[in-house]
Amino acid sequence: RKERSPVKAAMKNRTRTLYLTFLVVLVLTVVAAVLWHPAGLAASTPPSSSLTEPAASVSQPDPAPQPSKALRQEIQRYAQAANADGIVTETPDPYFIEKQSGYDYRTPETISYFSSLTHTTRHAMIFLPADYSDEKTYPVLYLLHGYGGSHRTWRNKSADILLQNLHYFENVPEMIVVCPNSNVNQAESVEGLTFWESVEPFDRTPDEVVDCLMPYINRHYPVKTGPENTAVAGNSMGGRNALALAYRHPELFGYVGAFSSSVAVAAANGNTMSTPLQDLSLPDGAPPFQLLFLAVGRSDNVCGSVTYELDNYMTQQGIKHLFYNTTGGHQNVVWQNALYNFGKKLFRPKS
Repeated sequence: RKERSPVKAAMKNRTRTLYLTFLVVLVLTVVAAVLWHPAGLAASTPPSSSLTEPAASVSQPDPAPQPSKALRQEIQRYAQAANADGIVTETPDPYFIEKQSGYDYRTPETISYFSSLTHTTRHAMIFLPADYSDEKTYPVLYLLHGYGGSHRTWRNKSADILLQNLHYFENVPEMIVVCPNSNVNQAESVEGLTFWESVEPFDRTPDEVVDCLMPYINRHYPVKTGPENTAVAGNSMGGRNALALAYRHPELFGYVGAFSSSVAVAAANGNTMSTPLQDLSLPDGAPPFQLLFLAVGRSDNVCGSVTYELDNYMTQQGIKHLFYNTTGGHQNVVWQNALYNFGKKLFRPKS
């Protein structure tokens, strides 16, 4: 038997040792990968949720305000009390002249414009809708004050709040309201003048509105034009001027309101004072107004008879109109009630 060479034996043992060492290292590597790596990964890697950017919060609009139970009940009472023409003749302690909790009301604005009649800068007050936007267009109501008043008078009667409430609670379209100053002289006032001396500045109102103020409004505000989108109303001397404006310019005004009007039409009211209108005839081919509206207080001892005379004359002439009377005299509660009932009928789509 041959003896193995010591060198070959040593090499063979060394090879076996290296092979076994390799196997041990391989096994230890696999074990470490299985047992140790996940734990290390878990410790060093943030949770998957922390690797994701938080979702941007979506802004939700504020919920629409809701009228109180008491307010809903009052509005319901008005609806039940309305006559066949939709008129609510009595509105004691009315909701519509009060700001309602949770609802927005815009502060009235005073504007300045140049008058070619007086050759001076004159002023008017504007009521804009609460959510007014230049991107929308709006119908317009020109709202005229009476003797002793100014462009601020209807704000003092809470007309801005009243008309905004009609939009909120009685589905009246939003509108722009323009309150002119009917003291059409350089002083914008009839202070120191007698009533008879003040008539002449007041009677310049139709020309002032049509020639000076209305063009300014049309240039500076997003208004709808045409009689279907334009109304005029007023109290006392403002009622007289509202009738004068509408009958002189039926191509501009489609809704007309005269509240406790002063003498306006000679054929109806006689000649106790000068009148801006001789009768209530419209030009040939002119359509009737979409709304011709008269209201007066039953206790009015200033101009009360004038409105009854106008009602009788319109009835005799076959002129379609609405007329009613309400509790009160020549005073704000009557005119607020009248504006409420007139306003409810403005700019409604034809049925």
